[in-house]
Amino acid sequence: MEEQSHHHADWFWKLPIQRQRWGDQQVLPHVNWGDLFFDLFYVAAAYNLAYVIKSDLNGISVLYFFGCFGPLTGVFWTNKLTYDLRFQMPDDFIHVFIEVVRLCLVATAVAHIRPIEYMSHPETYPHMFTFCLTCWLGILLYLLLNLEIRFIGVVGEDASKYSCMTDVISQIPTFLFVTAATIAAGTKYFSGNDDHQYRQLAGSGNDDYTSEAAFHIPIALMVCSWLVRHSLGSVLIFSRAGKDFKKRSIPINVEFMIHRFGEWTMLMLGESILSLLIVELAYDSLNYYITFYLGILSVICLQYLYFKSQPHHPDGHAARRSRWAGVTFVALIQFYSAALIIVGVSYKMLLTEYGLESQYETSYDATDDKYSSTGSGRFLDRSTANVITESNRLLAGGSSGAYYNYTQEERRYRIASFFSAGLATSFLTLDLMNINHTGIQKSISMCHCPNTGKFRMKGFVFVVLLRLVVIIFVATIALYITEPELVALAGFCAISIQVIIRLIGAKYYHPLSFHHDVHEEQQNEAEKGDRFAHGQPNIVDEEVNEELWPNTTQAMSVPREE
Repeated sequence: MEEQSHHHADWFWKLPIQRQRWGDQQVLPHVNWGDLFFDLFYVAAAYNLAYVIKSDLNGISVLYFFGCFGPLTGVFWTNKLTYDLRFQMPDDFIHVFIEVVRLCLVATAVAHIRPIEYMSHPETYPHMFTFCLTCWLGILLYLLLNLEIRFIGVVGEDASKYSCMTDVISQIPTFLFVTAATIAAGTKYFSGNDDHQYRQLAGSGNDDYTSEAAFHIPIALMVCSWLVRHSLGSVLIFSRAGKDFKKRSIPINVEFMIHRFGEWTMLMLGESILSLLIVELAYDSLNYYITFYLGILSVICLQYLYFKSQPHHPDGHAARRSRWAGVTFVALIQFYSAALIIVGVSYKMLLTEYGLESQYETSYDATDDKYSSTGSGRFLDRSTANVITESNRLLAGGSSGAYYNYTQEERRYRIASFFSAGLATSFLTLDLMNINHTGIQKSISMCHCPNTGKFRMKGFVFVVLLRLVVIIFVATIALYITEPELVALAGFCAISIQVIIRLIGAKYYHPLSFHHDVHEEQQNEAEKGDRFAHGQPNIVDEEVNEELWPNTTQAMSVPREE
């Protein structure tokens, strides 16, 4: 009778399942369509984050960009991945309901990422408060999932409970900062400022949000919540694990981690594709099409460069090398992802410039009697703003965007600066990820010939020094050129050189490439499967050293019998 009632209760709630144990062969889980559906929300997130950059090309836009990007990726996407790398969530009613709630929270947070003029005024607009509140609820939801395992149970080892409690503790600093940001934004929103609201409704102009630091307290706290996650949160995790970490933690599925971050990178590259394709056509401009195709080719090369650089096998990944290396990789790839979004929106703004050229001719030359502008290019007669096309509105990102604030020359310089900074950051973080996968000592030793010990000067010049020169050149593009087609051409040349350097590096520093021979890998997997089918232990199991971090893991549905 008890078994029958337990069976009937399975539809309502079941225990989460530990994916793998220390010392077992790793198996990649099947594709989860729910994960792919979850990722779709981040397509819109990347587009709205690009909207923040377009709203004003200055340091404040960078602050709001990272204040939205960091918490949105960390609280929802990274936390979900951290859980999925260790546990399988059952498909019962309670956990499906939790997943639906999480999707609604992500959708709410993404929908409220708006231009700075709205998010910097929480006393008038609900966007900042709603964004902070949804992130706060997202952390709370993640804490509840971990507390479920800690206090109710899990199909797996007791170490799962300790590991989940470690996760809860590591989330406390982030939770406190997000709580403070929510309170700060909520206090302003509910206390309100009637005079300010009346000014907004009357259309008497926007407050200068760049001159009042108090406007940016909530978003500054959100940035801190993201940074503290990768610093103090990691320290808390390692301090609880100690030397005997295998008895206090459970392994992650490294191959699944590689798979998910590959999909994540494709999402970020997708924003670049959207930026290039969803823009008003300047069909009468040859330079427009030159910039367009250079952008398309550049994104193709960026995609190739990333997947050519990253390991495809768990044994070559930083997460397999050490715990600190795994945490560093997660931090680096987030900065890399943010850089890709900035590069993508820069391409959109470069293309939009061609649609604005004719607009500026009529705005500043032909109709001076209707338009009155200051030295900075701001329109004084706001009633004439109706002539702005859709592309101009997107560039402006609101009523106080870059279209109004800057002259054509100054705006193009700022666009080139964002493009060069984003592309240089993507190059730098990608190289740091490669070093992180290999290790500093091994990377240095690879500069010497393994047979003779002689320093590889030619390889060092063509692979290391040339790469540094390219990064420095890209970082300073705005100092030399600002014309859209020339900026796009310089970016394409730099990306192409990086691809060539990567190919040369595979020749001089072959161990840096972790891509296993396909035939050899398939043969090894077949041998492992044959040993497993005959009940024979894997070679990996015989060579496991319990005192070392590198290990292999296998997905499981129930605990093994002792």
